Amino acid sequence: MTAGDLFDALLLARKADPDTSHDAAASMEYVVGPQHQAILDTLGAYDQPMAAEQIADRTDTMDMVAVCRRLNELTKQGRITRTEIKHTNRSGRQAYCFTLNGG
Repeated sequence: MTAGDLFDALLLARKADPDTSHDAAASMEYVVGPQHQAILDTLGAYDQPMAAEQIADRTDTMDMVAVCRRLNELTKQGRITRTEIKHTNRSGRQAYCFTLNGG
């Protein structure tokens, strides 16, 4: 599977958005695909539900904000699922954990 296989520019720009938004979404292909893959690899390597903060800590290449954005996209793609398990972040706030979907 390549980074391009994981990326769908339509998820980053709505149909009603201006052309510039669609152009910007398309330009993210080489950023988003590797980020998606890093998250999937991390979830697979640790084989446990993880929150965005935990994933960001283990990727060393993404901050928690970027991970949160990619988690939303991967959930919409059906590649991961938000669980009911919660993790307490360093801030003291609760965050849902995510897990890989089978197959």
